This record gives sequence, C-alpha cells and structure tokens, in this order.
Amino acid sequence: MTIGGFNNMIITPSRSGSAARSSATGQATRGGVTVAFEQAESARSLQRGMRSLLKLEGSLKELRTTLQVPSYRDADRRTPTSRELGLSGATASTLTSTGDVSLLGVIDPNIALSTLSSLDPGELVVGGAFDLNGTTIGVGVLDTLNDVISRINNSGAGVTASWDGTSETITLTHDTLGANGITVSGDTSGFLSAFKLDGALTSVGELADADKKIQDVAALAGISTGTASINGVSVSIDVANDSLNDVISRINGSGAGATASLQEGGQRFVLEPDDDSVALLNETSNLFDAMEVTPLSVDNSDDSAGRLKADLTKITRLMRETSNHVNALFKHAPDSHEPTLNALTDLMRKSVSELLDNEEESASVFNRFIRSSSSRSDEEDEEDQEEDGQRFRTRYGVHFNFREGAEEAMILGERELQQLRTGLQNNSRALYDFFKGDGDEPGLLDTWISHLKTARQRIQSRRGSSGLLVSLSG
Repeated sequence: MTIGGFNNMIITPSRSGSAARSSATGQATRGGVTVAFEQAESARSLQRGMRSLLKLEGSLKELRTTLQVPSYRDADRRTPTSRELGLSGATASTLTSTGDVSLLGVIDPNIALSTLSSLDPGELVVGGAFDLNGTTIGVGVLDTLNDVISRINNSGAGVTASWDGTSETITLTHDTLGANGITVSGDTSGFLSAFKLDGALTSVGELADADKKIQDVAALAGISTGTASINGVSVSIDVANDSLNDVISRINGSGAGATASLQEGGQRFVLEPDDDSVALLNETSNLFDAMEVTPLSVDNSDDSAGRLKADLTKITRLMRETSNHVNALFKHAPDSHEPTLNALTDLMRKSVSELLDNEEESASVFNRFIRSSSSRSDEEDEEDQEEDGQRFRTRYGVHFNFREGAEEAMILGERELQQLRTGLQNNSRALYDFFKGDGDEPGLLDTWISHLKTARQRIQSRRGSSGLLVSLSG
C-alpha cells in the first residue's frame, strides 16, 4: 500500500556492505545529522510511525472540516430537551362504503343520481333525505353525487365526505380527531343503501398519545404519580388521570419560569427557560429521566450557550480515530530512532500544554493532573503534580498523558467519550476554541496539522538519498 508519497524509505547501510539484519547497525546522514540504529527494527518502527502520522493528519483535517462554529443564545439557546418520544398522533373516525358501489360500470359523480344506470341492481336514488350525526341531509331528484357530497360538507354535521373514483367508495371522516362517532339513519332517498353506507361500521379514531392518560402510553411508561420540580416549583403528576399535555399545561401555569411544549412534530418535550437559567428535579415522578430530558441544569448567561453545528456521532467517531492514531504515533516514534518523529511528539505535547495554559480557567480546571482510577492515593496524586507538563485534563472529556511509558498519550475511553458528548451539548464554545482556535489564535487541530506536515516533508526530504530501500508498502 502506498502512503502519502512515501513508497520507500532510503537508509544508508554500514560499510560492511551486508544486507540489513535485525542486529546490523547502519547510519543515515542528512543535513549533518547522523543517526545510528538497528536497521530492520528501526525501519519497521519508522514505517509504522509514518503510517500513524499520515493517518493522524487525515483524521485531523476531517475533524477540522466537521467542527463548525457554535450558534449562540438568540439563535440556539440551550434548552432541556427530551429524546424522540415516539408518540403517535391523533386519528379521526371514518365511515366508508362496504364495497364498490357499482358492479356494472363506472360512476360519474357529475350525473344526476336518479338517472345512474351503473348502480347495483335494485338500487335507486330518489328525492328524499337521511340523517348524519343528527343533521338532515336532503337529496334532490336532479342531484349529482358531487352535489350530495358538497351538501354534507357544508351541513355542519362535523363530517367531511369524499369520493374515491378508483375504489368507487364514499368515506365520511369526522372533523374532530379522536374517538368520535359517525351515525347515519332515516334514509328516504335510497342514497345510503346505493352507496353502501347503511351497513358500514365506523372505524373509531384515537386521541394523540400526548392527550391520552400517561399510564396508557407505552412511550411514557417510566413516569410515576408524584411531583417534579422546575426552578424549585413542584408540579404534581397523576398518571391515571393526567395526559402529557395536562402536565405541560400545569407547568406553564405554575409560574416556574419555564415554558414547556412538544416540538418536532410533537416528538420532543422541550422546556424553554423564561430567563437565562433553569434547574430541573425529578423528585418522585421520574418525569425528566423517563423522557431522557437533558441537560437538567442550564445557564444561558454567557457565550457557552451555543451548540456545535455538527453530527455528534461523526465527531465522536473522528475523535476516537484521532486518539488511536495519536497513540500509535507516540508508541512507534521512540523505537524508530528518527529524530524528526521524536521532535514531533514533543511539539505535540507542548502544543497541548500551551493551549491549556492559555485558557482562562487553566489554573482551576484544565492544567490538572488526572487520576488513573478512583483508588489512587493522595501521595500518587502529589507525585503526578511534580511531573509538570506531562498529564492534562480538559473539562470536555479529552485527556492527555505524555509521561514516558504511558499506554495512551490521548485518553478517550467510554467515560471520556460520554464527557465529550456532554461537552458538545453543554460547553461547546470551550471545546470549539480548544480544537479550532479563537480569533487569531490557532487551535489544537491546525497546530498539530502544521507540525505533522512539517515533519512529513522533512523526513521525505532527508530520506530521499541513495542507499538501502526499506519498503513502506504492505
């Protein structure tokens, strides 16, 4: 496999002239720098290090493109928002012909019903009337089907009639969503019989899940009878009698300083703070946890209120890939005996240190030494603190450990990934500035990309002389 133009690495052998072996010592000289190393092992480490460098350069560039500037308070305030709830919408009751009203031909809705010859044998429509939900619908001798449909729709019976010319059926749809009845009776015109409505059964509509009793909605199963708190104001919930919309109305009438609503087609519960902040507690109802409302505490009083405009899943994937490539580079660089690679890792460490030291909160938040586990002793923490500039922690889940022999230089396990996701939602401005920079100051991505590019070009230039070829393919 050819990687970024580095097909081959040129290594000058020792004067013995023998082929490279794992124990053979050779020299590479370029620009007055001579490096001694065990050729085969060093070449393999250099090969792996270069692969890691190139892959890291690619993932950093993709991450730089993916991260976009956060939008701020007026455009995209942080608001407690639920998961997608999966609530069903309301449906209307319907009454439809029991079958095709014409077995002999095609019904023309613009011909007088009394002259239709395509109705089923024995069916005849004459002047008369029928009752629809208690409203009398008259049928004239010269009325067409469209005339009767129009009369139904303008009658005030609360029903809309429609004709399906393909199936040749009439459907009566209740104008109000939910479990409402549709009744037809008292026909003296023959219309109901001719159009097979007199024996039809009503398909009863349903309330929207948000209007049903909470205990009857599977998507809200985690909510219990009890109370929930918004900014210290308790709101009562009775799952046997309240709907989600009842709870929303109760919140909005409580004076708690937040406005509740269902958004995105009624699929997400959202609490908009009336001012800059809101604090939520489940108390005994488990209301917010059941709907996975996050965050439970919001402060929109500063610029950190923006959210990154990016795909959270994609950012997480790219961050994991970046971490893997960083760790591979730091693993193979020391064994490569390539001074440029070792200088590169030192520059990468210094970049992290400088960026974190420049943060406003570096003294209290950023430039702290992380604990490897909850069982670490105070003495071990003190030892870490003496090794200044080697271990760094950020408030958005990306941690670094540059101590010699560390298993990972960039730490991004499941716990750190969860913290990263939270940072993307709640502290995205700090995360954006760290990775992409603020104003004229470059962020970590541009700084590392610049260092990687320089190192790659320098190695490519120095290794281009004649000598022993060590393949960087495969």
